[in-house]
Amino acid sequence: MTRLLAPLSTSLLLTVAASAQCFETDFGTQIITFADDILSTTQTMNISFPMGGTFATYDQVAVNSNGAAFLWNSTGGAIVGATATGYAGAAATMVTNLRGAAGGSPRIAPYWRDLDEVDVFINTSYAGKTVITWANCIDWNAGGAPFTMQAQLDASGNVTFFYDTAITQLSNSAITGVSAGGGIADPGVTNLSAGAVGVSTTKIVYETFATLNFDLANNMVMFLANGGGGFDVVPVVGYSNCVHASNDVMGVGCHGQLESFYQLFDDAVLAKAALEGNSLQLAPTLNGYVGTWLPGTAGALYVAPTIAATSLATTDDGVTAVTLPSALPIPGGSSTNLTVAHNGIVQVGTTIADWDTLFDPEGVDVAAAVDLAFLSWTDFRDNNTVPVASGVIKTELVGNSFNITWENVDHWATPQVTAPSTVQFQLDLTTGVVTMVWLLVDNNTTSTFGSEWMVGWTNAGAGTDPGSALISAPGTTGTPEVFPMTLTASPIPVINPSTTVTYTVSNLPEFIPTSGVYISTTFLSVAPFPSGFPLTGILANVAGCNAYIFSLDLDLGAQVTFAPTASWNFTYDNVNFLAGQSFGVQTVSLFDPSFPLFNGENGGFQFSNGILSTVQLQ
Repeated sequence: MTRLLAPLSTSLLLTVAASAQCFETDFGTQIITFADDILSTTQTMNISFPMGGTFATYDQVAVNSNGAAFLWNSTGGAIVGATATGYAGAAATMVTNLRGAAGGSPRIAPYWRDLDEVDVFINTSYAGKTVITWANCIDWNAGGAPFTMQAQLDASGNVTFFYDTAITQLSNSAITGVSAGGGIADPGVTNLSAGAVGVSTTKIVYETFATLNFDLANNMVMFLANGGGGFDVVPVVGYSNCVHASNDVMGVGCHGQLESFYQLFDDAVLAKAALEGNSLQLAPTLNGYVGTWLPGTAGALYVAPTIAATSLATTDDGVTAVTLPSALPIPGGSSTNLTVAHNGIVQVGTTIADWDTLFDPEGVDVAAAVDLAFLSWTDFRDNNTVPVASGVIKTELVGNSFNITWENVDHWATPQVTAPSTVQFQLDLTTGVVTMVWLLVDNNTTSTFGSEWMVGWTNAGAGTDPGSALISAPGTTGTPEVFPMTLTASPIPVINPSTTVTYTVSNLPEFIPTSGVYISTTFLSVAPFPSGFPLTGILANVAGCNAYIFSLDLDLGAQVTFAPTASWNFTYDNVNFLAGQSFGVQTVSLFDPSFPLFNGENGGFQFSNGILSTVQLQ
């Protein structure tokens, strides 16, 4: 029985160990560039590497362009034994070089030979390991295709080498191996492509290669520190780029107000009734704007352009760049760049594609916009000449207010007639307050392109369409700064060993306004759906809510909290979960539908973004 169990346990050891490593594509910091016979400066590693030899552990490394790295301890002064060259034509000499001399440094050598045009990188940002990569290497004076190799030093004392498919030995006496240095005794050559448990009882394992004999291309070779004081060798043919454990965000939560806030009027008659004679004031906050509806104030607030005002060149559905005389304060900064879309949009920024040629107000376009913009959007026609020329768009600085005025600008009609509206955007360059004033709103609905109006604002950055909200109502104090329900997760689900991940949701809606009570639960699904599917007409009645999971496989537990946040702990163990598995996680919150949310949502459910938790061994 003992003889049977030994090979089984050996097989299991090698399989588990090999599956835990993979090639890292993030090389980190370049420390040698296009070099021949160069030794890097001493680099600090993020680990204490147990190798023995001159010191018990090592926290520094110097790397040469010829495929070797030399370890040292920061308490020992300058590194001893490191060399920029160290190659030779005789295999015996290369073995001597790998063994080092008394008091010298340990050596890590994935392919030590005379190399040229080499780029060397080090990445110490990975938890528990240091990664060294030699890229674009060629054999000196022999040519061949450039190749890349990588060494990973693990805090446990393990070393892993990776080789791409292009590596071909064109010159003699390359050596591959690890050594504690210090003149360690030579145990003889090991066939690294065969692998064996208990292959060494001392801290040196190596193989030398004659010309065209290198057989580790597209291989991974692991040197696993064993209980006998040496290394077990694990070769693996073919390997994959690393996919680490992660908690990736899927979409956004319902009805957040950071992206946009607008009201859509289906035609000009409705727009005239709601807007004419009124104003909307938008005051900047840290992340957006809070609006105040100012009924009956347009006549008092409107500032008629003077003869000194600048008239923009007329264009149908076009945009014009405008530079402000001083920076306009906006959430997160300031800007002097405006893009005026002639259909009633003032954009802070220069992204022409956001609004150029758009004449039909739609929420999807607002959601897709990249730059901050203020909207009084309809199908204007400032280049109309039938039966007489339309008014034009004018800009003018009045005190600290930069005014942009659609002065008697015509709306599209079929057939075209004079159909003027007068709308003014007042941008306070001192405070950042933006005021939209509707002095005159045309009510012609004959255009074959429609006569919709959309008023409001959209913040910088593309988001989801929250749907039309109520802005133009007496007594309405405007656009509340509402944040979407947001789910986060930490730490990442590593199962080497098991990890408890905490899922935390914020910005929960109150079950009943002013009650201070919040009700929510979180589901885990084996069927994540990263692109999301809309819940409008299913569990929501306003656009903007999406499900990011296809099934409700595990309820992590309903909670009643007295703050707009809640947390759930879930353990990904190494018994029930396998590396590479992904799970979708999403939170749902309840609210009393008798008290609709700010945008009219009365379905009774709010949803967070999703989290895609991917389990890995590292």
